[in-house]
Amino acid sequence: MKRLSLAVQRFSQSLQEFQFECIGDAETDDEINIAQSLKEFSQLLSTMEEERKRLIQNADDVLISPLERFRKEQIGAVKEGKKQFDKETERYYSVLEKYLSVSSRKKESQLQEADSQMDKDRQIFYDASLQYVFKIQEVQERKKFEFVEPLLAFLQGLFTFYHEGYELANEFEPYKQQLQFNLQNVSACSSQDFKIKSLPMIPSV
Repeated sequence: MKRLSLAVQRFSQSLQEFQFECIGDAETDDEINIAQSLKEFSQLLSTMEEERKRLIQNADDVLISPLERFRKEQIGAVKEGKKQFDKETERYYSVLEKYLSVSSRKKESQLQEADSQMDKDRQIFYDASLQYVFKIQEVQERKKFEFVEPLLAFLQGLFTFYHEGYELANEFEPYKQQLQFNLQNVSACSSQDFKIKSLPMIPSV
């Protein structure tokens, strides 16, 4: 949209600077209005591009920035949670492997100590698992409004942009009709002149 807006602005500037060549001493009112039309078109395009700039800024403010923030803060937190969970899982499996390899010939007190430590490690692993699952569920729930609300706000800005275009088109309608009338007059006069210039010369008797 930014590239389109820039291209239209350049086109608008070209129309503003463009000049028709006048052939003859004087221009008719129709010709003056037609020549002036390019500046009117330029002004119309400039006005629309101002509205588009607001739309683009609105997209940055209400859609792109909030979604970027959601991605960094919420989804980023889940990714960090997964790293922590994977690390805790690896540690737990390592502890579990050592626990399973403890010889049953060891003293009862040593076996009880190993059981107690295993219970603690298991609880730490369960807590990490629950924390990770909770974070995933939280992000899934937040998506419902942190994704939909910005989209709704962006669409409202888009509707405003189109409504402004509709209003401008209505305001432009009388000028457009007048310009079409001027064009028909000039076209009819040009055709008439062409026919007169194209008549064969009648030899004098």
